[in-house]
Amino acid sequence: MAGIFTRLRGALLPCGIVSAELLVYTIRSPHGIAWDSPRALMLSTLRNQLSVVRDRRKLGHVAVELRAETGSFLTGMTQVSAHAHRNKVFFRGRGLGVLFDTIEGRLEHGDMLRPELLRHAETGRLRYLKVRVSDTVAARLARFLDEYRRRGSDKFYGGPNRPRHGEGGGCSAFGMSFLALAGVLSAEMDAHWLMRVRMPRGLIGAVPRGNVHLWTIFRSPLGLRWAYPHEEAEPLHIYDPDAMYAWIEKQRGRISRAQTLKLTAPHGFTPTVALDQEGEALGLVIDAREAPAPSEPIWLD
Repeated sequence: MAGIFTRLRGALLPCGIVSAELLVYTIRSPHGIAWDSPRALMLSTLRNQLSVVRDRRKLGHVAVELRAETGSFLTGMTQVSAHAHRNKVFFRGRGLGVLFDTIEGRLEHGDMLRPELLRHAETGRLRYLKVRVSDTVAARLARFLDEYRRRGSDKFYGGPNRPRHGEGGGCSAFGMSFLALAGVLSAEMDAHWLMRVRMPRGLIGAVPRGNVHLWTIFRSPLGLRWAYPHEEAEPLHIYDPDAMYAWIEKQRGRISRAQTLKLTAPHGFTPTVALDQEGEALGLVIDAREAPAPSEPIWLD
């Protein structure tokens, strides 16, 4: 098999890549993330964090790879300190406000990601989207990563942060930026992958509101549901790796039954989606080589 899974075993990319490819990998959490309410979100997060599974991706992860004759990369966004958010919850009374916080981030090296992706492929926790793109789009993706690093955006990690606005971002938003720049991030994907909730302000700790500890979220009725439009709240928009994994699984089932699937992509383009597999990893392949190159700028105001 070409690509990341054969390179792990010492092989190289085959001479003469047929077409440039963008791959977005998603690793699901061990036990799932529940978005039914603030309390459900907190409990499912704790369950994954306390899991006996020996894995640093206990809340899921997203990584991106570009394969092109003009240049290739494999990377993802991550936090520098694995305990930064945890310390704010347990020792600083930040409550669910940690979901809005920006902490120190960095880009991951491909050599460290490759064996991890292979391991998760073998355990079934990894799925991926492979997008075949034109050379023009491949150059656009490579330029974005280069400028993202040169601007220093990789130093800022935060789930709601918007990478193309120069804010840095979490792993999933970072991955979605590449799909958007390739012109294939559809409204359907956004509807299933992007969690849109209103966090009650009473569950967000820190001055001047005071501390919010775990037992406050357990005890408070605010933890039973997301805030209504007329209530005091902070809107939270985060792409969920688990939701992306589940969507890919669902589409694979639909394709298995109907053989082909059309994706309604932006700009009126409807590429065909098909099943794909590399080694033990299962995914989908989208042929967007004939899609018009996105005309909007790489960086947004």
